[in-house]
Formats: sequence, structure tokens, C-alpha cells
Amino acid sequence: MANFLKNWWRKRSQRYYFKKHRWHLITDIFLLILIIALGVGLILIKKQVPTPIDITPIPHVVQVPTESEEAINLSDPFFSGNINARQVFNFEVELENPDLRGMEEIDIQFLSDSAKFRIVSVNASEIIVINKDGEEGHSLPVDIKSRGDHLSIENLRPGQKIKIQSKLTATPITDDRVINWKLSAQYKQEGQKKVVNQELKPLALISELNVGAAAYYHSEHGDQLGIGPLPPLVGLPTNYWIFLSVENEGNILKNFTLTARLAEGLTLGSGRTVSQGDLIYDEATRRITWIIPELGALAKEHRAGFNVQLIPSEEQIGQIPELINNISYIATDSFTKEQLSGNLPNITTDLIADKLNQGQGVVAP
Repeated sequence: MANFLKNWWRKRSQRYYFKKHRWHLITDIFLLILIIALGVGLILIKKQVPTPIDITPIPHVVQVPTESEEAINLSDPFFSGNINARQVFNFEVELENPDLRGMEEIDIQFLSDSAKFRIVSVNASEIIVINKDGEEGHSLPVDIKSRGDHLSIENLRPGQKIKIQSKLTATPITDDRVINWKLSAQYKQEGQKKVVNQELKPLALISELNVGAAAYYHSEHGDQLGIGPLPPLVGLPTNYWIFLSVENEGNILKNFTLTARLAEGLTLGSGRTVSQGDLIYDEATRRITWIIPELGALAKEHRAGFNVQLIPSEEQIGQIPELINNISYIATDSFTKEQLSGNLPNITTDLIADKLNQGQGVVAP
């Protein structure tokens, strides 16, 4: 092979390359360069051919920190579920740490879904420690603090269980009759923050019922209603008017009933007035009863009135005689099914509500 190429090269060079016209040499050199360039080009192109792209989507993995299966236990809170938004109400809940690890910086908060109702303060009235046998003790090995609508507990030891009795104060006004809320407990365990939420029994707001009773000699506008001497004199009759009042806001009330007893020595007059319901007098028991079968959810003041006559005896000189006593009322909230009841102070001749005759109730001789 080598001899063949050598002979081929010698004959070609003698025939073409050493003649006067050497264009054959130039052509061969050009072709050789072209061949080399094409070869190098093919090699480079082959190297630059892209490898197939794997278009399989790569899953986006988010590492979510997992909670320990054992977490703080919250008992179902003891709570009636009916409140008056203008008063403090009691609340009781149990907390237990069932874990083998301690819990620190426990923060309990009461959250409401109503923008018009929220717990503004929580005051722990008593902390009761419950032992393994379920017995309660009143020792306090835990540090607990109240801060606004939060209760903060420094720590709970492994297996420790406590009962918290507290008083909650709510915002005074709300249009919502049912309020959904929850208890949120945050705590740390081995440096990791954890949260436990528990829905609480919805709050049903009790209706606002206001009841009053007062005696007058002159009306609020200055009109004379009574007859006879003031202060009352022994042996002379003095007539007074007694007015009962009721107003309601919130829920419909059923079977509103107010009862009062006519004091001894008084006589019920013939004058009576009532804006709603019935006013009944039982002479045998000297009991006056005002009954309204239904009070609307936005019932403005309704009144019932009657007049009484007092003829003071000598034994009452220097005293302030009673006009009616044993005043009580009751009604049923149709929404919450709660019974609303109460008592009113006895009404006397002192005429506390009568601006013109206040303090003129002492019997004179």
C-alpha cells in the first residue's frame, strides 16, 4: 500500500506538478483543504447535536412540618352558651399535657367571627390541679397570667392536667344574636411552636329586658295625679299612682308576668291604665298581676298603672309606709329558651322617682 501511494505520487508530480502550468497542484491543494475543512466541520457539528430533553415535570415538594400526634388536650368547655352581652359570664375549661415532654409558653385566646363582638378581658378566678386519679386539688404549681383576651401559662409538666375557671368580659353591643367562636391554644415543645384550635359552643345572646316600678304624686311632666296631703298625715287619705314599666330589645319574649303585693292598710282605687296586656287584682291575696303574652324583639316601653289610697295610722308616725312589695317578674326568651326573671325594690311613700315630691314620705301626726 505504501509503495502504491509512493508510485502514484511520483508519477502525478512528474506529470502535473513540475510542468510549466501547475494549476493541478493548486487544485489538489484546494481540494485537500476543502476535504479537511469538511471533515472538521462534520466533527464539530456532531459534537454540538443536543441530547434529548427530558420534559417530565419535576414535582414541587414542600416540606410541611408535622405536628406531634400527641398534643395538648382541651376539654369541651363548661359553658351555658347563653349570655347577656353587657355582663361578665363564667367559663371553665380543662387543659392536659398527655405527652412525655413538657410544654412551655402556653397562650390561650378566645376568638370570635363577629366584628362587633369580642372578648375584651379574661380573668382566671381559680386554677385547680387534677391528679391521675381524677381528684381535684386547689394547689397552684403553674404560673398563669391574664392579658386582655389571653391567658398565659408558663408551663405544663408531662401528664399534668389543670382546670381553669375564669370570668370573661365581652364587648357591650352587638347586632348578632348568635356568635361563633373558638379557643386557640399555642405552645412550645422542644423549641417548636404548635397550635391547637377548638370550636366552642355558639353563643346565643339573651334579650335585654328592663323592668321598673315607681310611685308618683305628680307625673314626670308635672301634672298632679295624687290627692291628699304630702307628707301623709295620720287619719287623712292620700292617693298615689303606681306605674309599672317594661321594655325589651333583642329577642321575642313569651309570657311576661309581673306580680306585686299591695301593702297592708292600703286600698286599691278604681283608676287603672295599661298599654299592653292585662292588669289583674286578686283581692284575697292582695296581689296585682300584669301579664303580656308576647313582647316584641324591639318593644319600647309599655306601662301599666293603678292608683292606691293610704290612710296612715298613729303607729306609722315617723315611718315611711310601703305601697307595694314583693315585686317580681319572669319571661321566657323564645330564641335562647332562657328564663329571664328578677325582683324590684319595694315602693314606698318616699316617691324616689317623683322629682317634685321626693323625700316627702314620712308620716306626720
